[in-house]
Formats: sequence, C-alpha cells, structure tokens
Amino acid sequence: MRIVNSLFILLALLNLSFSQVIVLQEDFTNYQATTQSIPAGWTFSYQGNYTTTTFSGSSGPNSYKFGGTTTTTINTPPFLPGADSVKFWIKGSGTDSLSQLIVLESVDSLKWDTLTKICPVPTMAAKGKRSFPVKPLSTHLRFKYIKSAGNLAFDDFKLTTKNLTATQYYPDQPAFSVYPNPSADGHFTIRLGSINSAGTTTISNALGEIIKIIDSTQQAQYVDLSGMPPGIYFVNVKQRGLSGTRKAILY
Repeated sequence: MRIVNSLFILLALLNLSFSQVIVLQEDFTNYQATTQSIPAGWTFSYQGNYTTTTFSGSSGPNSYKFGGTTTTTINTPPFLPGADSVKFWIKGSGTDSLSQLIVLESVDSLKWDTLTKICPVPTMAAKGKRSFPVKPLSTHLRFKYIKSAGNLAFDDFKLTTKNLTATQYYPDQPAFSVYPNPSADGHFTIRLGSINSAGTTTISNALGEIIKIIDSTQQAQYVDLSGMPPGIYFVNVKQRGLSGTRKAILY
C-alpha cells in the first residue's frame, strides 16, 4: 500500500511539474477590425478580420486577417521572460506557394530574431495548428505575413511555459526585461512593458546596497554598471502600483 501511495504522489508531482502555465492568450473573439477593438497591448499594421467558422480556429467565429497589399505585421504585448512555447492557428485564403508567415522573437523589441518561417501557408483548417519553442529570455513576438497572393487567417494564439509555476512567473509584477543578461561590459537595457505610467527603477548589489535609482519615464532605459565589480545585481521596477525584480548578471 505504501508503494502504491508513493507512486500516486510521484505521479501527482510530475503532473504539477509539467503543467502548462498560460503566459499570454488571445482568440480575437471581440476583435471587429477597428482600432477600438484591438486586444490590449497588441499592435496591428492592418485592420481586418474573418467572421466565419471557415476561417476561424477552434475557439469559434472571428479571427485576425492578415490582408493589405504586400506585408502585414502584428506584435504581441510584452511578456515576462520564461515562456517556452507558442501555439496558434492559421489558414490561407487564395494564397500561393510564395506567400509566407515569418514569426520573430525579441528580448527588447529592438532586435528581432527569426523563430520560424511558414511557407507555403496551410489552406486546410485541419493543418492550421502550429507550435514552436520560444527562447526563455524572449519578451516580445512578431508575426509578419509577406503576401504574394491571398490573405491569411490567424487565431487561437497561446503562449505558455512548463518551466515555471504560475507563482514563479510573477503574474502580479509589471512586465519588463533586462538585456543583455548576462553582460560582459556592464551595459544593460531595461525595457518596460508599458510607458503609460511613471515608475521607479532601483538597482542593488548582492548585499542589498542601492547602486542606482532611475525615474522610469521612458520605455527603454540604458544602465551603465561598467565600473562595478562582476557579480549579481538586482533590478527592481515599481510601476502602476506593482513591483517586480529581475537579476542582472555582470561578468
């Protein structure tokens, strides 16, 4: 009996360890191809949507429409580092073999790396589901549709992590990232997830001694720690009544 109970406990722990935590999710259900209905934090270069089940994922009618003339780009809201997988559904409408969707990721929304290229895009709903790994330090995703012919439906976006629990992912902290991290020369960029409210950034050493205090009035803040000894430093951001801390490593 003890062996059986121990086995159940072990299986339960394994299940908890590998449970998915949703970092960011959007089904575009309420998007009506207007500026006012764009999901919070997202940015679209083109306003368009599909309203039928034929061009929507499993979440039901309504999806984003990559349209326009040649290139359409959408950006996700910033998210905390630690995500490891992105999933979404796509379906081409009148597309050809040259039309492609490029997925990019970034740690600071300034420099972008290609995560994957999908070409040709699927034209059957059953083949529209896609899933790709995300780098653990990434804080932004971009989807760029390069149009040769036809348009593209985009739906059921989900960004998840299996590496962190919901508590570990700091859901109650302001979104920001520290890049590059670690740093060899002591120069860091602190990228805030929101510029709609002022805040304060405090940098401390491993002993808790405050090194710098910066008023957070810009989305990108450049910090010079080149005169400091190698080690672990702590970046604390207070914004919109929330407080969050990240490690910054100087070597």
